[in-house]
Amino acid sequence: MPLFRSRAAGLSGVLGTLAGLICAALSTAGPAYAATPTVLYASPSGSGSTCSLSAPCSLDGAKSKVAGLAPGMAAGIDVYLRGGTYRLSQAFALGPSDSGRNGF
Repeated sequence: MPLFRSRAAGLSGVLGTLAGLICAALSTAGPAYAATPTVLYASPSGSGSTCSLSAPCSLDGAKSKVAGLAPGMAAGIDVYLRGGTYRLSQAFALGPSDSGRNGF
């Protein structure tokens, strides 16, 4: 009989530990998927300042727009490059200052 009680107590302890791990996993904050990213568009012939699909901006214009949005960003910023050939007078470079902010 003591052997049965020992097993029952062991199983109870395992189940309690498992339940605790599941609760901890469910309560742990995960990535914020609810925030919708800002979407910008650039085009080889773009000259707009809104960087929208109907009025895309240049590659440098998109970079400037992202720089203005980055300090207060609450979600990701996606930049879509429209098709075509991007002819540049100098190399296009991105550095750490062009990276995400506020955890994005």
